[in-house]
Amino acid sequence: MGRKASRLLASSSRPLVSSRLVAAAAVFFLVLVVGTTEGTTTTTEECLKRLDDLPNFAEGRLVERGEPSSPPPPNPNFYFFLHIPRVAGRTLNFCLMKGIFPPYQRCLSSYGEGKSGSRTRSVRWRQDGQGDAAASAGASDVRHNPIDVGALDPVGHRCSFQGTHDDLSVLETIRPFGQDDGQNLAVFTQLRDPVDRALSAYEFTVRTASRYLYKPKKTDGRRTSTDDVWPWIELIPIVEEDMRRRKQKTREREKLLVDSEDGAHAWSVQYNATSKDIVYYNRVSNETAGAPPPGANVLPDLDPYDNPLVMPLSEFVRLPEVHHVIHNNQVYQVLGITNISREHGLSKELRGCAMDTSFEGDYAFGEAILDRAKGVLDGMWHVSLFEDLDASIAGLLEAGGWDFNQLAYKNGERWVENLRVAVQKKEEERRERLVELEDDLESLLASKLEQQNRRASEDSSDDLAVKELRDIEREEERLMEELRKAGEPIKAEEAWLSDEYGMPPDKATVKMVYDQCIDRARSKKEMKHKIKFLQKVQDEYGRQIVYKRHLIDEEVIDYIEKANVLDRALYMHARGEEDATCKSVIDTRVE
Repeated sequence: MGRKASRLLASSSRPLVSSRLVAAAAVFFLVLVVGTTEGTTTTTEECLKRLDDLPNFAEGRLVERGEPSSPPPPNPNFYFFLHIPRVAGRTLNFCLMKGIFPPYQRCLSSYGEGKSGSRTRSVRWRQDGQGDAAASAGASDVRHNPIDVGALDPVGHRCSFQGTHDDLSVLETIRPFGQDDGQNLAVFTQLRDPVDRALSAYEFTVRTASRYLYKPKKTDGRRTSTDDVWPWIELIPIVEEDMRRRKQKTREREKLLVDSEDGAHAWSVQYNATSKDIVYYNRVSNETAGAPPPGANVLPDLDPYDNPLVMPLSEFVRLPEVHHVIHNNQVYQVLGITNISREHGLSKELRGCAMDTSFEGDYAFGEAILDRAKGVLDGMWHVSLFEDLDASIAGLLEAGGWDFNQLAYKNGERWVENLRVAVQKKEEERRERLVELEDDLESLLASKLEQQNRRASEDSSDDLAVKELRDIEREEERLMEELRKAGEPIKAEEAWLSDEYGMPPDKATVKMVYDQCIDRARSKKEMKHKIKFLQKVQDEYGRQIVYKRHLIDEEVIDYIEKANVLDRALYMHARGEEDATCKSVIDTRVE
């Protein structure tokens, strides 16, 4: 085991790195980049030219930021939360914003980025020895469907709020709002310290992969599975397959342990995720005790980031896929150059350029791409920071003219889904009525033709025959009018658009709904996953994986820091630190 980090990673400050380590990391990355960006632009001049070719997805689309000394900007037509993974985006998107917007204004859930790709794609390509090519091309698919699809679209009411993991290029899918040149989109996002974000991505991927390993995912189609969501569609299958191989080896070691003398005396420390208590456990006897018995061999805890059960952190952060979907992806999402960008080929080249120039020490392209990202970020309606969440939420509420004490709406997706189903049912009833009316009209016209033919053949002009024909013609007029009405687009029910629809019966405030959502997410759902992880993922002795970030090798932290030079500089810029450049970040770490 190498050097250990001497402090927790909650702070934005990071340990400095020797020039020798930086040089070694740079050499490694040059080898990596050659394998993952073959055929892409490599010279700084060519990279800068390709950057000039990148569209500015924000230009002409974003609503202006309000300034105290200037007239208020126009109200946004649409609110879009650019959800960067592992930055507490669910807290903003689901717990806060969906409590503010009524169900009819919320767009249908659209977190299936890259979903059309096969879940086993990354694993299969890596097994075929094509891992580098897979990462370079990206295993996910570009989104083609618009994100501004609401439940009431068929009745002429567009939704006005959406949040997804897409990058900024997805703004191209939002439909025009009228004849105005600008779309007045309120785009907001949240950033996080890039090292903490990478560590969170690793822990989340491992825990989620373990769930699928021990319990197959549901495929009923009612919910989007986590491993169908970008970037996890890229990472979870790889880690899950790795865990599957390791699980088999653990079982083999466990069989040998049963008959060994060492196993009879080996006791592990097990942790209770709920109470934080510990017990001592012997796998061979399946015995638990509050204290180790005399003569027990109490084993040291597993290194949570380097053990035989799961892919080590040091290996995970070096995966080509992680370089394409985690490292520097706060910059990539803000610019619209992730591997699910609508500018797919150009984005691939630019990501390769970013890796090349950063690790060669030529900062010209890095500074150019960072300047573009800063410009987009500065033009956004609101930017939050994970590390200052309370103040960020307060600023977001102020920007939107909202209040924690205003009445809230239930944030569950079923309220929007219920609207979609209601509209669908009404549309189906309309179509069934159309078919019914068309059948009636066809039958009536046949009767009319028969009556006319009979009159012509019999030269009948008696009053009864005339009356029958007139009755048929009046019925024809009625059916035609009903057909016309049935052919019109369906209209929204008043109840769907009422302020009461989707409100909790107790008239809860936004603050109450937000707190309840946070409690449910953190105290219940997250704890449930932690408990299952501790119960299921154990070595042959019963030792568990308990994450403690101060145990991570400094070399691994240094690697992550180096891999996220662009994200570090953008994060510093968002914090208001003046010297937020690629060079300043590297130079500070080398001193």
